[in-house]
Amino acid sequence: MTTDERKRLIQRELSALERLDADRDVRERLARIERLGDLYYDVDQFQHAAQKYHDYRTLAVTNGLLTAAEAAAVRIKEGWCLYERGDLTETERFLAETEMELADLPPEERRTLEAELNILIGYLDVRRGRYREALDRCERAFRVLRKSGGESSLAKLQIGFGHVYFRTGEMARAREYYEDALASARRAADPRRLVQATINLALVCKEQSDYDRALYLLEQAKEILRTSGHFSYHAHVLLNLAVIHSHKGNLQLAEEAYRDSLRIYMQTGQQQCASLSRIGLARIQILRGRVREAKGLIESALSSCVEQGYLREEVLIRRDLGDIERLTGDPEEALRIYRQALAAAAPLGESSEHAVQIGRRIGVTELRMGALAEAGSTLRRALVVSRKIGERFEEAVVSCALGSLAAVEGRSDEFERMYRIGIDQLRKMGEKVELGKALVRHVRFGIDRIEPDEGDLQLEISEARKIFREAGVPVWLGKARLEEARLYAREGISEKWEVAIEHAEKIFAEAGDARLIDQADSLRRAIEERAVDRSLSGRNDHLAINDLLPALSDDFSLKHLLDELVTRTDGERGILVVFDGVDGAPVERAVHGLSIAEARETVHALQPILLRSESGGRPFLSTAVPKDPRIPGREIANGGAVQSILVVPFRTSAETAGAIYLDRGEHKAPYGSRELDLVVGLVRSQRFALSLLASRQRELVEENVRLRREMSRSTHFDQIITQSDRMDDVLDLVRKVAGANVTVLIHGETGTGKQLIAQAIHAESPRTSGTLYNVNCATLPEQLLESELFGHAHGSFTGAHADKRGLLVEASGSTVFLDEIDKMNVRVQSKLLHVLEEKRIRPLGKNEYLDVDVRFICATNKNLMREVKEGRFLEDLYYRLNVISIDLPPLRERVGDILLLAQYFLRVFSAEMGKETVRLDDTAARALVRHTWPGNVRELRSEMRRVVVLDENGVLTADHLSPAIRGAARSEAPRAAGGEGTLKDRMERYEKELLRDVLDRHGGNVTKTARYLGLSRWGLHKKLDKHGLR
Repeated sequence: MTTDERKRLIQRELSALERLDADRDVRERLARIERLGDLYYDVDQFQHAAQKYHDYRTLAVTNGLLTAAEAAAVRIKEGWCLYERGDLTETERFLAETEMELADLPPEERRTLEAELNILIGYLDVRRGRYREALDRCERAFRVLRKSGGESSLAKLQIGFGHVYFRTGEMARAREYYEDALASARRAADPRRLVQATINLALVCKEQSDYDRALYLLEQAKEILRTSGHFSYHAHVLLNLAVIHSHKGNLQLAEEAYRDSLRIYMQTGQQQCASLSRIGLARIQILRGRVREAKGLIESALSSCVEQGYLREEVLIRRDLGDIERLTGDPEEALRIYRQALAAAAPLGESSEHAVQIGRRIGVTELRMGALAEAGSTLRRALVVSRKIGERFEEAVVSCALGSLAAVEGRSDEFERMYRIGIDQLRKMGEKVELGKALVRHVRFGIDRIEPDEGDLQLEISEARKIFREAGVPVWLGKARLEEARLYAREGISEKWEVAIEHAEKIFAEAGDARLIDQADSLRRAIEERAVDRSLSGRNDHLAINDLLPALSDDFSLKHLLDELVTRTDGERGILVVFDGVDGAPVERAVHGLSIAEARETVHALQPILLRSESGGRPFLSTAVPKDPRIPGREIANGGAVQSILVVPFRTSAETAGAIYLDRGEHKAPYGSRELDLVVGLVRSQRFALSLLASRQRELVEENVRLRREMSRSTHFDQIITQSDRMDDVLDLVRKVAGANVTVLIHGETGTGKQLIAQAIHAESPRTSGTLYNVNCATLPEQLLESELFGHAHGSFTGAHADKRGLLVEASGSTVFLDEIDKMNVRVQSKLLHVLEEKRIRPLGKNEYLDVDVRFICATNKNLMREVKEGRFLEDLYYRLNVISIDLPPLRERVGDILLLAQYFLRVFSAEMGKETVRLDDTAARALVRHTWPGNVRELRSEMRRVVVLDENGVLTADHLSPAIRGAARSEAPRAAGGEGTLKDRMERYEKELLRDVLDRHGGNVTKTARYLGLSRWGLHKKLDKHGLR
């Protein structure tokens, strides 16, 4: 009978039960209630089944229609329902009461019922991890049932024996009992036990790494379930299919099966099994590097396991929690959790599979912590036990771990032998993901051997990459790429090792794993430093003279030299810097590929690196500038396009020192040893020193002229009040893009000055003679916005009484600023996209098109990419608008601008109202700086206008401010900077106190302090020097 047939039968029985007279048809009511209990049990609705059995007992006892033995038999049925639901504590209490009731029965009535009860208590003991007690219960039941028991009861008992031996690692005996149970279930035509025995046989095959046989048995179980129903057993099949798919590297299939099984277990109320599904899902997330999701799944499962006493599941969860700590870089905490898990697993037996798994993890963690003797002892013990219980998977993984230990101890032959054992065994078992991990570790340790076979290692890493890519395990794919980078670096193939590290960093960034990103960055730095060491070895001193200098004429200039050097190194830009003899300031003596202004910005950004050059320091190589923590702010002039830089210092005399700077863009391979050797060889040559001295005065004059020409500044930015480095960067970008006829998209919170930036772009552009047309997309309804932009014909909609020229026609030749572009509906977005693509519009109600020439500047305070993903903004329009993107920092990230802006607004509003300029006192200044300014500059402007209106004595104190701002002065305020003096003097004192306070709050960390104050590191250093705080 299928599940659907049983459910229809349940409905018929319920209807029939309702029709029966409660007083006259008691016996028939009892029969139907018990029948309903059996049907509910068969469709896995254990809660309903338990309730019906309880109702049956209550009604029968009340009417004196049930013997004590019959009542006990029904109690046992009710006990099975509680057990299947997974409420082990309640089940244990209930069965204890049932056992006491059986004790009062005559021996001849009690014998068979006790056997049935012992089977159920044995199952419960297995779940509780009490295997010795479970075996005792099963043996007591067997002594009765072997003579008089039915085949169905015998199948249940044989499965119980199988559970005990399976959990204690005796797989051969477990398999024997499950096969006997399969035969008994077939004879009894009991589909529930038939499926149960088949699933458990599959589990034995899985533990013996016979995955193909396990899959075959699970498919058989699915066939039985198609006709028999038993909803919860579908979940059991799915759970075990997930485990096998995971071992075979099919993580997508595994995840789907785990989620389906979890859904069914939650519907049937089987919390213990649901915990197993969550544990499996957590393992998948750990493999994929999604540690946060894994931790959430594990923690949700742990509470129910501890509460209900699910010992085995609790051990598995603690094991996985240890894995997470180890993967996130806390081996001490991982070791503590593993030892807790091992102690919790003690009742399961020291030879259980769980004890082996945890022991192996303890050994690997001890190895990572450098406790080699302890690691060796732990791992060798785990190897012995895994061989004893036939756990081939653990045996293979422990063998590889012992190989890693041998590598660390310098025993290369043992390293190779143990890894070969483990890798070969994993390959035979079809354990793809773990095989890939073993290959990566073998390469990692193999690279450091004296004479590694790099060809073999390259093949291994390629195989590992293929495994992780196909299995969908990105984090380990990234780890494989790091080892591949190390291989390429040994061979001196710079373009390949950089690509490999770049790929790894991208993977780790997508996974959100900062620790692995740091590992990749550390590897890059190590490779770069090795290249520097080789360049200084003396082997390349003749290189520049033999290769580069013959290409130059006798009277070559430093500019000619730099041009040739950039060309020979396939660079894009270059600067030759000499430190001035008077105050040590760097002077750009030659520039290639960038303006003098950009060169000066670059030199300023690289100041700490160039200071090393002034004292004749080591060359500097960076192959990934945007990620290099050694570069202040990680930005160079036009730095978005710079990927790799080379800085080589020189000292040609006691008075003359400097450096050569070269860079490459992101579309080229990074610099490597060849380029480094060339430049180092050049600066060591005598001809270079003579040429530098001879041309110094001439080059200096030329550079000064060029600097004066390049450094002329625009005056269109007077309305933008700032001393913030971040806003300076924004204004520099505005200057660069203003003259280009490209669309600009401005991002910023409300009140950050998006309209001012739009005005500055327009004022600096060739369209400055025209009007800047402002349109706020949020203030106009859909049809009115469309009409306003594109125009309309008479009668095109209700209220269109005459033709109207659209704003885009009016603005032709000028600039349109579309504020809150995210509020524009999709229909109007589509028409705007057409304008951007075709440069023409069609007014509402008209058929002809009109040509337009408009530059668009758009602004938003939303994440437009998120709007695209959620279907509220057209993707094509987003990319059309986002040609140039300008991000405005909020005022809370421009702390240094708050008082500057406040003073500006106080002057302006005081003048407007004919008052003396209102002054800030120290309490007000502290409150203003401490406030987070959710409304940004607009909020500050409104607050200053309010206080000027209310001012009576010309001094603004904290008490005059709004309550929200006034409260900020009372929390974490820096020491008062009081005293007399001019405003400038007092502000200087306050700035010093603020710097000291913010530095203290960030533990002296300059980078964090600079970020908080909206300054660059070097801007902050200058202020610290000014106030003597270094």
